[in-house]
Parts: sequence; structure tokens; C-alpha cells
Amino acid sequence: MTVTEKSTGNLLAGVGYSSADGVVLSGSISQNNVFGTGNSVAASINTSKVNRTIALTFIEPYWTPDGVSRAIEIYDKNVDPSSLPIAQYSSTTLGWRGRLRRADHRDRHHQLRRALRAHDPASVRQQPAGLS
Repeated sequence: MTVTEKSTGNLLAGVGYSSADGVVLSGSISQNNVFGTGNSVAASINTSKVNRTIALTFIEPYWTPDGVSRAIEIYDKNVDPSSLPIAQYSSTTLGWRGRLRRADHRDRHHQLRRALRAHDPASVRQQPAGLS
């Protein structure tokens, strides 16, 4: 048997420019299988003249024995477009969100197609009034 290890972490950095935001900087670091637990941790920051978001995410893919995963994200979002001629306000949001998901070992492309089809307006058929 041959075992091949794959990298478990990512370090990403980006720079951009927007006429409204000016220079936009982004970066993130993530690590899968933290301390050999199978869990994942990620931290990200996106910042510009108008927007700033900092987020920390923890994912526990084997939260329950029957395949339910848990994700928790804590974030700090700031919006301050006062330097722009469109609005004079600022907003700060400190919050968290959680997600539970049941593992499905079927083809991921099939799941994506099914999800997109469910939200595709063309796939919704209109029924004449009075018919149920």
C-alpha cells in the first residue's frame, strides 16, 4: 500500500483596486486536520477604504457519529462609505453564524446540479389559476 500525504493548509493573499474602495487587500490562512483532530480552522481579512471584514471559522466535519458536521464562524464587518459622495453612514456588525450539515457521499456535481435546478426560475412551471 502506498500512502500519499496532501497539504493540509493554505495561505492566500490578494491585492486589487476599485474606484470606490481604492486599494483592496485580502488574505486568509486555513488549516485542515488541526492537531490531528480532523477539524479545520480558518482566518480571513478583507479590507479597503470603505469595507473591512475579519472572520474566524471552525469546522468539525465529524461532529456526530452519523455524519453531521458543524461549522461556526465569528466575524466583524465594518462599512464606512462616508468618503464617497453616495451615503453618509457607517455600520459595524460583530456576529456569529453556525451551520449543521449531514454528510452525503453521492456525487457532488449531481448535488450542485440539483441545487441549481431547484432555484432556476425556468424549472418552475406556472399552473393556471384554480388548479392545485
